[in-house]
Amino acid sequence: MTIHAIEQYKEGSLLPVEQIIPEAFPQTGFLKWVTTILSTTQVTQNVILMALSFIHRLKKLNPTVRGKLGSEYRLLTVALMLGNKCKTLFNSRNHELFARD
Repeated sequence: MTIHAIEQYKEGSLLPVEQIIPEAFPQTGFLKWVTTILSTTQVTQNVILMALSFIHRLKKLNPTVRGKLGSEYRLLTVALMLGNKCKTLFNSRNHELFARD
């Protein structure tokens, strides 16, 4: 679905639904792992959103790439690490800017 389609949405009408292949649904083990990782690391909501944004951009730029079994764990791990690193860099740069005054 595109931004244009969402902008054209009128309240009360139905949005078109795209079919999702069965392999796209997360396995129970992955869901449990995600719950454990997010609760033990206590990453912020912004880091999680940034990680999901990285994954979305990766899939959008490479739509034909299919991961192997278990690659979802590695992909989310790296995306969370990048999101946390970006947050850390952003916070340190802001701190430097305010410390100069």
